[in-house]
Amino acid sequence: MTSRNIIASQTISRLVHFKKRLVPVASIQPKRKFLRTLIKVASVSILCAGFANIALASPSGLPALATKATATPVKSSGKPTINAAAKLRSGPGTNYSVVGGAKKGDILTVTGRNAASTWYKLSNGFWISASLVANPPQNVAVASAPPPPTIAPTKAALLAPTVIAPTAVPTLAPTLAPTALPALAPTAAPTLVPTAAAAASTAVPAAGASYIIVDTSQVLASSIAGVDQMLGAPFDGFTWYPGDVEQLPAGGSERDYQVGKYQVYVLFDTAGRARGVTVQVGLSSNGYRLDKWPLILSRFGVGYTSSPDIIAPRGLHWLYANGYDIQISGQPVDSFQIYKLPY
Repeated sequence: MTSRNIIASQTISRLVHFKKRLVPVASIQPKRKFLRTLIKVASVSILCAGFANIALASPSGLPALATKATATPVKSSGKPTINAAAKLRSGPGTNYSVVGGAKKGDILTVTGRNAASTWYKLSNGFWISASLVANPPQNVAVASAPPPPTIAPTKAALLAPTVIAPTAVPTLAPTLAPTALPALAPTAAPTLVPTAAAAASTAVPAAGASYIIVDTSQVLASSIAGVDQMLGAPFDGFTWYPGDVEQLPAGGSERDYQVGKYQVYVLFDTAGRARGVTVQVGLSSNGYRLDKWPLILSRFGVGYTSSPDIIAPRGLHWLYANGYDIQISGQPVDSFQIYKLPY
């Protein structure tokens, strides 16, 4: 014990001894209260001294303070992950459609890449831009990619055009005398005059600037008997079953006609109504070219003048021309097709 503890203990002993010698007389009752107070003060002093000795002499005796746990950083897995929210596409390019998405931190399973290493192919067949991949894989083989999607028509191209009144139906004899259509004369429509380079190959008949080969505006939606009356007896015909022809999903029939030097194929639905007309044989010999499409349309009774929705080196396509799907193909042109929508 320290000297302070010894003194405090002796003081308490003396006070207790002195207390025993006191006579319990009422006259000395205040002295008892004084002694009790003195004993309490001494006890408190001993306790304080004891705690001070414990803190000074034996700091190891105190319980260890709890320290805050520090999270150990987790090392990267080293696998390819997404470094930002990403769109997954059907092929290696933004021109392919979006087929899914992924969030930042997702682990990827890369199975291939494109030749430029700018896109990675995933195990589910989807593609992701290489700029969105952290820890990109090494030595990944070049993977095959689906063909690029076709160009979708613009919204303006899909708007329904102005209704065009059908032209008059001429007699469809091979020796038909042309009717005068000033609007289609080369002098009235300079854009329809063949260029000097194409003049030699554009062997349009002399009567040709104003005659109609087949008036499809009258043929379409007509009955089989009505078409036979307009085009003559067919030289061939057969039945189409459901799924055979896209334009006849429920099936139907086809009848083939010879109109002058042109062969005209007409599709009929199951109700016997004409739904489509195709002209192939005879066009290429006249040297019709794609840039003369207004003249070609007029030859088949179509007064539509809006530009095609899709323009390709060897074809033009109107997706919705006044309720019809129209295609002109070949250079020089060797095929004209028109179908009533919807199929």
